[in-house]
Amino acid sequence: MAERQHAYNSLWQARGDAWCRLDEAADRLARPTTTGALKDKYVGICRDLLQQLTPLEPYWAYPGTPQFARLQRLFTAGSYDKFAIEWGYSTGNQPQQATSDDPQERARRIVDAVVRILRSDAAVFRALLSGWSKGGHVLAQDPTNALIQCLQDAADAGHIRADVNLRRYGEVMSAGLIGTIQQWTAGLLGDRAFGTRARAVVDVVFAAAKA
Repeated sequence: MAERQHAYNSLWQARGDAWCRLDEAADRLARPTTTGALKDKYVGICRDLLQQLTPLEPYWAYPGTPQFARLQRLFTAGSYDKFAIEWGYSTGNQPQQATSDDPQERARRIVDAVVRILRSDAAVFRALLSGWSKGGHVLAQDPTNALIQCLQDAADAGHIRADVNLRRYGEVMSAGLIGTIQQWTAGLLGDRAFGTRARAVVDVVFAAAKA
């Protein structure tokens, strides 16, 4: 039920994509407006993504096997609100952000998730990416579509101009994120600056869409 199939270049890319999509699905599941068939949809997406992540998580130090197991127990018990809040803590987000309806904040959280995954095993990812001649394809599968959806939601709510080319602006965000990843890989950005710069890419694109 996880909506679409992906082809990945590496295990870490598959995990990073699953985390991004679960971050978004947990956010949607916690909203008071998510009821009935829509709620069933996001329950199914979360279930599929948790199952996808289960065999991968023991190989990563963050958020850790015990916390991931707690998330699974909350979800299995049907405590979806608690699950969404705990997911927010596990991914470094504040609880109020986990239920944010602000499309720009959701876009920030998407890039935050990418940054988190890379920083969780920084030495390994830097070594991998520094020798990767196809660095421009690091995010080939995601998060472009998710970022475009954030722009679509912002346009629907009247937060950005109605004539904005949503795909082009979403692709600009992804390109900016890839450039930031490459700077971090090369040692030009520290971990803190990496996160700040990635968020700035989102803010600049949204500001341009409002102008």
